[in-house]
Amino acid sequence: MTERLVIAMHTDGTRDDYTFALTGGPIEDLGEGIKAFTALGHAAVAWSRIEKHLEILIVHLNKPIHSAKPLNLFDPNHPWPFIDKLELLKDYFNKHPALSQHKEEFRKITSELKLAWRDRNAFMHSILEDYDADSEMLHFKTIEPKAPKGSNLFRVEARDVPYEYVLYFITRAIKLNTRLAGISETLFTPDALARLKTL
Repeated sequence: MTERLVIAMHTDGTRDDYTFALTGGPIEDLGEGIKAFTALGHAAVAWSRIEKHLEILIVHLNKPIHSAKPLNLFDPNHPWPFIDKLELLKDYFNKHPALSQHKEEFRKITSELKLAWRDRNAFMHSILEDYDADSEMLHFKTIEPKAPKGSNLFRVEARDVPYEYVLYFITRAIKLNTRLAGISETLFTPDALARLKTL
């Protein structure tokens, strides 16, 4: 594995040195890592379906005609970050009378999705530096800016993730999507659309 030194300078002139596998490793030589990459690919597409599922719900619900006064739920700026999508949909499910029967279940799904989203970020926004086939351990490292913006603060985090945990994440994502589908299937009917337009 080829490691590269990252030098992080601080505004006070001090520095921290970190090494990252910017080349080499299992990303360039699959070897025994193919099992890990198959699981990570499965995790990525399972999560992608959830994100698109939420997009479809937003396109379906976030319309001025579904948000007449006094609701004022409509947001003309389609949200892009995952958390913003959840927040917009939560407002609809919490406040729109036509969605009230789904409010509690959507709230539970939202809470679980936020937790799963953190795991997803650990897999998808980090460098897979190594995979140990004997222990079935995936070794990730990440560097990220911290708030407030412009403060030159950051965090470096190394995570060891068992292969079995990636499989658990996949199962979890599929189950959450199935629960979400239980709600969304009731909303894509002419009757549901009529209720959404009636306050």
